Amino acid sequence: MIHNNRIVSTAFFDRFGVVRFGNIGTLTNVSYTLRVFNANGVQFRTRTIPAGVETFAIIG
Repeated sequence: MIHNNRIVSTAFFDRFGVVRFGNIGTLTNVSYTLRVFNANGVQFRTRTIPAGVETFAIIG
């Protein structure tokens, strides 16, 4: 997760495809940029998570 061009948190998907960022509280009070990479380190998706969010899903 990135905020103001600074990496705030990194995490890995579990075997169910779930990621939990333990150091980011909910509801979020700022927006974040979420960058998802595949196993080879190639960026797969980029999404903006707005402030006020408790959960977020990337489908596809």
